Parts: sequence; C-alpha cells; structure tokens
Amino acid sequence: DQGIHRDKTVRLSDQILDMMVAGRLNLEAIERVLPPGMTVAEFGQDLWRPAIRDAARRLQVLSVLERRINKLLVDGKVPESAREELDRTLRLAKEVDEGVVMQAWWRRLDNVRRGMLVTQLATALRNFETQVGRLGMDVLDLGLQRAIQQAAGVKPSANPWEAIRAISEIFAQMKPEEYRRFKGEVDQILEAFPREHDRLFGTYSSDIATQARKRGKVGGTVDTALTGAERTVNMLNWANRGQEWIVRRAVFQTHLDEMLRQRGLDLAELVSRGETAKIPEEAIKASVAKALELTYATPPKFGTTAWHFVKLMNQGAPLTTSILPFPRFMTNALRFQYEFSPLGFIPVVRHLVSAADRKAILAGESKAISRATIGSAMFLTAYAIRLAQDDDNKWYEISVPGVDRPVDVRPFNPFASYLFIADLTKRMLAGTLYQKLDWKEIVQGVASANLRA
Repeated sequence: DQGIHRDKTVRLSDQILDMMVAGRLNLEAIERVLPPGMTVAEFGQDLWRPAIRDAARRLQVLSVLERRINKLLVDGKVPESAREELDRTLRLAKEVDEGVVMQAWWRRLDNVRRGMLVTQLATALRNFETQVGRLGMDVLDLGLQRAIQQAAGVKPSANPWEAIRAISEIFAQMKPEEYRRFKGEVDQILEAFPREHDRLFGTYSSDIATQARKRGKVGGTVDTALTGAERTVNMLNWANRGQEWIVRRAVFQTHLDEMLRQRGLDLAELVSRGETAKIPEEAIKASVAKALELTYATPPKFGTTAWHFVKLMNQGAPLTTSILPFPRFMTNALRFQYEFSPLGFIPVVRHLVSAADRKAILAGESKAISRATIGSAMFLTAYAIRLAQDDDNKWYEISVPGVDRPVDVRPFNPFASYLFIADLTKRMLAGTLYQKLDWKEIVQGVASANLRA
C-alpha cells in the first residue's frame, strides 16, 4: 500500500529499521501487518532483542576487526586487488551498529555551533554559486573527456550534456511544482536504497550532520536542550540545506539517467512503472558519489591521510573545529585543487611507460588529463588577473571597475585558491614572497578554509 519495495539483499529487520530511521515507515503501516494481538513494542522486542551490553560486545569486536584490517593494509600483506573489497567490508561492518554508537553531548553541541556558522542567507547564496560554478566546470570536464576518449579510439562514456541537464534541473526546481515533482522522483528512486538515501542527504555544508541525534541519547534535561538546539539550527539552515539538496538531487538524477542510458535502460520509464528497485545498486552508489563530489561532501576513503585528519579534527572538537570548522570540505577542496592543476598530470606521466600502452592508458586516464588541463588554464587565468591588480591588494582582493573597494573572493572557495597560488607565484618572481602574509591567510588559501564562515 505504501509502494515500498522489499530489498532482498538485506534482512527484513534491517530494512524496516533503516526505513523507520529515515521516516519512510510509520507505526500505523506496521500495525496493519502485525499478527493479531501483537503490539508494536512486542514486535520491536522480537526483532531487536539484543541488550546494550551485547551491542557493546559487538562494537568491541568491530574495533578489533578495524585494527586488524588496518594492520594488514599498512603492512602491505593484502594484494592491491583485494584492498578495495577489504575497505568496503570494514565500512559495512562499522555501519552494522551505527544506531548504538553514542554521540557525546559535547560533539552534539559542537555540531550545533558549526551549524550556526552557516545560517546566513548570504552564505547559502555563495555556496549555491560555488556549486553551480563547479557544475559549469563539469560541462568542460566531460566535454574534454569525451574528446580524449574519441581521440583514443574508445567508446565515449563521458557526456557534457549530463552536466548541462543538471544545471537546467537545478533552476527548474525553483518552481514549487517542479521542486515537488523532482523531490518525489528522487525519493521514489532511493526508497529501495535507504542507506544511499542517507548518504545523499545525511549532511549539508559538507560537515554538518542532519541526524546527529540518531546515534544516541544523553538523557534528561541535557538531551532535551540539545534536541531543541539541533532542531532550531536545522530550521535556521533551511536556505543552505535546501540549496545543497537541490543541487545534489539534480546531479544524482542526471548522472543516474546517463548511466542507465548507456545500459539500455530508461530511468523515466522505470520511475513511471514503479520499478526503481530494478536499478543496479552500483549505478545508485556511483550517482550518489557524483552528487557528493560536486558539492564537496565526499567522505575521505577509510584509512587515508584525509580520513585520519577529518577524524582527528572531529574528535578534537570544539578546540580543533573552532580553528577549522569544516574539515571534510577542506579535504574535498584540496583534492579538487590537486586534480584541477598541473599536478594532475603526474599520475598520467607516471603510467606512460611504453608506446604499446599509451592508447589504453590515455583512455583510462581521460579524467586526469581533462582535469589537469582545465586546472592549468584556470591557474593561468588567475595569474593574469593577479598581474592586473595593485600591489596593495591582498591575494583575495580583486579591484572591479565601478566598485569603490576591492571585492573579497575568499567566500568562493575552492576557486579563490587559484588566486592565492597566482599571488605566491607573482611574489616569488618579484622577490617579495614573505611579505604581508600571515598563517591565517595561508590556511585560507591553501586549504580553502574560510575561517570567517
């Protein structure tokens, strides 16, 4: 009756719990299918009987599992082909008992504080401009990738029209009726994939969790106060949260549609027939990943330096996050700057070992070549802009004709960081590299961290 599809790849109890947490399954719907005389409470006890100490025991086992797998990965005893699967296995294991992991009150309080930093409407507008600008770069990126693939003699997989359609869908959602239609379609698609739904909408502004409370309760007055504060921040962030989810929905659906077309499937037809459960899970995951990438919200890969850095910053809250409030955004921005720069050519050059391999490597590395080329052009443009500025201007200040004072471009990171590198280059050539530059400006420029929020 609810249009809910049974995911046979997971246990029934797990799917029910996932959908209840996500708010897509209410108590009335459960009561209608219970055996006569059974209450919802009894149903819950039968499904999720393990006590807290049993949950703690399982968490301890997972902790041991994490340490052992990490040791295998670090020691290099695992073949490269098996590393990704081990990483996936460990991630899945850590998700098993996500619902019983207690989030300390001070972590929740810090989450509220960080949420308050981005409640301004101006912040939401700047973030929206940055993300739409990133999609504009995606048009160029996919177009150049397609040209490289065609030159290499392989079937093109990149399509710039995908990004153009995503931009069109973003602005189409400004109409209330289109917004409701689009939201309904994406929710319908993800109904059979609750975990991917949570991945797509679990955060906004890269680091702020939308469901901080689901990880545990403090209890009593403290819990009531924190719950009220979390709800208030969530309400105040309506513009920032809304614009980011509009972008993610558009990118997710257009990328999924493109992937299915290449497989001979039609997304619109699957949606109209109510057959979204037939969509391959890997296509759903890839589309969610693309949406997170273009909104600078991709979680670092487990065990990497970036993963440890984000974990350290979050565990050190509020001390560490008072300096760098959005570490996940920082890691995404650094990755963006590496790929879209001359440094992006490094993995391509490293693998061009023989003439016989060049065609295959060129096809496989089309993304790296495309992004490094575009990033190099962006740096040259930034350098030309910097040369045209007065020496009194700081690296983030651009003088615009008709404007009384220089424009501060720091809020438009990570794009603004190209001006920082251009300014360093200009200073180095002029012999003034160490003048008028403090540590805060260096962090803002290199790490794309807007310390002023």
